[in-house]
Amino acid sequence: MANVEFFKQQSKKFFKDYNSRVFNAKEGFYEYSPRYFKDIEEIILSFDINEEAPFTLMNAQHIIACLSGFYKWNELIKASESALEIGKLLLINRANYQLIDEWKSYKTQNLKDFDDKDKLDVFKIVMLGQNYD
Repeated sequence: MANVEFFKQQSKKFFKDYNSRVFNAKEGFYEYSPRYFKDIEEIILSFDINEEAPFTLMNAQHIIACLSGFYKWNELIKASESALEIGKLLLINRANYQLIDEWKSYKTQNLKDFDDKDKLDVFKIVMLGQNYD
């Protein structure tokens, strides 16, 4: 099961990777040496992060929450274990950036009356193609 601690750790890892940036004066952009988030440059572009502005752990938490399908960190920390498990799966499978939007759309259109445990089962089957025979 996922829990909030996993997301706290991921936020700290993202924050460390973000702070690995070094300005390449010759090329005029920041370069990163990530240990955990090899896709950090894609994430920075996707979230339109201003690399010149201060970046805090709270900023990292917000990014992790969004990559996990939540709108904000506060929503994540109040989520059920099943919703956190979906968030963990979204974060782990973030290479497919469309997955988050597809899930939110599918959930809104088809799962209004489902509880989080049932949503987790549907997510695994529909979004990840897992079979439960």
